Amino acid sequence: VPLADPQDLAATPDGNVWTGNIFKDQATPRGGLVQMRAGRVVAMFPTPASVDYGVIYKLAPDDRDGLWVAVADHGALLFRNGRFTPLSLPANTNVVGIAPIKSGSAWMATMDGLYHVSTQGQARRLGVAQGLPCETFPAVTTTSTGDLWLKADCGLLHVAKRELDRFLNNESAKVRA
Repeated sequence: VPLADPQDLAATPDGNVWTGNIFKDQATPRGGLVQMRAGRVVAMFPTPASVDYGVIYKLAPDDRDGLWVAVADHGALLFRNGRFTPLSLPANTNVVGIAPIKSGSAWMATMDGLYHVSTQGQARRLGVAQGLPCETFPAVTTTSTGDLWLKADCGLLHVAKRELDRFLNNESAKVRA
């Protein structure tokens, strides 16, 4: 397989294992997804030209056999049914953490804020203006109850699901962490 330097792995409920890779068999190396099943490569999907064939460095399965895909210097994409869909994150956003949630959406941690991304790819920013004490988040995870934990430049933060729901239902709501 013409691959180099796998960046991340994710398994989807349908039995596939995915990895973000660099394809070396091109004139210019480019990033993409590799789909594997039962220890064999099933398919390879180069990232779209719209993200300069960027390197995929973070993957997280959604609850619909798709993948949230972070691309270096180009934000993130949703990959489903063999197609990449761009997300409405600000240009040049580096997503460093992805935490899918049961609704099919995801929280995406960046070095300049936290974003909630809907299943339609729409992003809403959650930061200091919305009540968080800081805006640099190198990591994010969710609990089985929907609470959010963030590694932040100001420490470890916990945001309860009720606070997140309030934010998602009211753009002017402030959250407590």
